[in-house]
Amino acid sequence: VISQETDPTFPSEAEVRYAQTRQSNPPPLYPLRNPSSHFIENDNFRNEYVTLFNDAQKDIPFARIALEKAPDAINLWVGNSHSVTCLHRDPMENIYVQVLGRKHFVLLPALCQPCVNEKMLAQAAYRRRGSTLELELDENGEHVPLATWDPENPHERASQLSALARPVHVTLDPGDMLYLPAM
Repeated sequence: VISQETDPTFPSEAEVRYAQTRQSNPPPLYPLRNPSSHFIENDNFRNEYVTLFNDAQKDIPFARIALEKAPDAINLWVGNSHSVTCLHRDPMENIYVQVLGRKHFVLLPALCQPCVNEKMLAQAAYRRRGSTLELELDENGEHVPLATWDPENPHERASQLSALARPVHVTLDPGDMLYLPAM
């Protein structure tokens, strides 16, 4: 992740690395029938990155008060300026805290779901095969809804309603927090 950002000799066509972990067999990311169903990330900051967790603030008082509970999970995501996450919605509430660098978000309200040209697609994961990554479909997995429209490329894979979406662009700097409601 660091070399891709800082080494001028790093190949520009190299895969983009983004350190993240999830439970190995997660339930569908986007429950349709029960949006309040319980989904927990793997809580990697308190487990895998425990040595860093000891130096972190243990509580975000406004979040604990507003949400009336402690967090279900605390995760650490590490990327660089090449790291991108596809348009998605989370079934849980999130508080995103920017620690270092900048993070750009493109946000849509939940009512824009008809605008994102959602399709039911097979679950898949990238698997390393030698020096390359290959997309491997989970033949036995449930299909999950996935947005196929990208507000950054609004004319590609647009639905009849995509033009109605009004994305909000937000950039977080170190120390900034962003509350993202469920869905």
